[in-house]
Amino acid sequence: MPPQAGLPKLTPDDGYPTVTSILQHETEEILLEYLPLSGKEAPFALRKKDHMQWLIRLLINGFPSRYAVQDASQPWLLFWILQSFSCLTVALDPGNKERYVSLDGHWGLCE
Repeated sequence: MPPQAGLPKLTPDDGYPTVTSILQHETEEILLEYLPLSGKEAPFALRKKDHMQWLIRLLINGFPSRYAVQDASQPWLLFWILQSFSCLTVALDPGNKERYVSLDGHWGLCE
């Protein structure tokens, strides 16, 4: 699909296709179909407040029992929760920031 005005360009490649770069290109082509064309309203919207409440609930209560098999991935789950706050431009207060940084160090991600 050639780039259209108003749509993002696909990731450039270096002329040496690999399985990964081909898959990247195919994925971007699929995702472009879901972007609204300029001048049209998006068929979806990020519900920032709902998303923040869900993230806060995960931090306070932990993950539901169905995540028990993900026990070894808890450091990464915490990372992605905190990264989500960053993407939503939500800052943690200093006390909670210190709490999660020290947890991260405990799990060895900062080493």
